[in-house]
Amino acid sequence: MITMVFDEAGKCVCTVDDVVAPDMFPGAAAVVQVSTAFHPDQVWYDFVKNTVVAKSPMRVEVTTNTVSGIPQGTTAIVSGSLFVVNDGTLELEVTYPQTIQVVLSHLRHTQKVVEVPCEVQG
Repeated sequence: MITMVFDEAGKCVCTVDDVVAPDMFPGAAAVVQVSTAFHPDQVWYDFVKNTVVAKSPMRVEVTTNTVSGIPQGTTAIVSGSLFVVNDGTLELEVTYPQTIQVVLSHLRHTQKVVEVPCEVQG
């Protein structure tokens, strides 16, 4: 058995290839034993259903200067800066034409890296 430990958001913070008592993780929101090995970055814990769930692919649309269809609460890393996207769209402003790499992370989806072609606007 494998012990998986989750925080209050449902993020897997630790896996142990053994049965470990829940009291060994006093700050954990959930401690579960599973028979299948999961990579911590590939699953999340659904507190409504009390189960470990595989992350799904993030499906976004990339157009000039814009990434849309982003799930609410996604963290975006753009040129070393961190943003939280709550309205589903990330718009980029540039001073010269370039392609910008954006890293998107969300609890329920696998991390996605997109290349956004950018033009000077206005």
